[in-house]
Amino acid sequence: MPTKTVGQMIETIRAVGVEHVTLGTDYGQKINPHPAAGLQTYADALYAEGLTEAEIRRMACTNPCALLGVD
Repeated sequence: MPTKTVGQMIETIRAVGVEHVTLGTDYGQKINPHPAAGLQTYADALYAEGLTEAEIRRMACTNPCALLGVD
């Protein structure tokens, strides 16, 4: 069960800035969706609640790559 709603997570993301957030998943357990599907569902929920595609892409792709030193 989530501890925060999508709206609450967006408030937190806005407070710290998308440049300081990475999106990831711990899905993959037998009872949960595949990790890629779970992340897509969460990204869709963030988008539906007002984050832009660019903001989501930054948190899911750009920021993690920067942390790992991957272009």
